[in-house]
Amino acid sequence: MLKAIGSPNKVVQTLGYPSAPVLYHWRKKYPEYYDVPNQKHWIQAPTELKHTIIKRCLIKGEPVKLVAKEIGYTLSLIYRWIRKYREKAVIIDALKNKYSLPDLLKKLNLAKSSYYYQKNYLCRG
Repeated sequence: MLKAIGSPNKVVQTLGYPSAPVLYHWRKKYPEYYDVPNQKHWIQAPTELKHTIIKRCLIKGEPVKLVAKEIGYTLSLIYRWIRKYREKAVIIDALKNKYSLPDLLKKLNLAKSSYYYQKNYLCRG
């Protein structure tokens, strides 16, 4: 359930037990039931890595599952990065009449090419 939900607190709320520390203890004690070896925490991910992974998945078309396994992060985390990336393009679209595009791109830490890629994707979808 922890793997599916991703949040120890949500698992505890859903099941009504155990506590988050106990859940982490179980995960460490029984790794065979949580089959993501050496899973890294999202805080460890530098921005450059996130951008590289997003480009691999969205622009180069590499399967997210393969990339996640290779770098040791979960699928849900990579999908979260992609979602944030797309949200930035939507925010820029909403504000570009009020602020300059270069200023928005700089403020949101998004490359111009990435913005136009996402804008094109959103227009198709």
